[in-house]
Amino acid sequence: MRRAITRSRPSTPKRSIAIAEKAPDRDDGALSVNYSNLGKTLSYQGDFEGAEHAHEVAARLAKSTYGADSWYYWVATANQAQTVHLKGDRERFRGVVRGSDPRPPGPIKTISQCAGGELCGACL
Repeated sequence: MRRAITRSRPSTPKRSIAIAEKAPDRDDGALSVNYSNLGKTLSYQGDFEGAEHAHEVAARLAKSTYGADSWYYWVATANQAQTVHLKGDRERFRGVVRGSDPRPPGPIKTISQCAGGELCGACL
């Protein structure tokens, strides 16, 4: 018997986030991934405002948990910039990219430093 493929409801990631935020041993690193997943879900459904906010929260949590050199932070920031671009706001997109400048000063030393640049560069 075949099962029908159903789309993920946006309430599912939101419920997951609500539970994770109330956990007594809250893991902000995992929560940043949940917000990033919510951002992708909302973006695919055309809710770019909600998606941008979710990616912004994901980037903030990743930065405070793992630091500005973290792969998690750069991917969340790149996803936020991509969402702004998908909304059609190229000037704000450039501002997000410049504000977080995915190209670190000096030579690139780690893969995480170039991951965000590759994602943002696809929209330039």
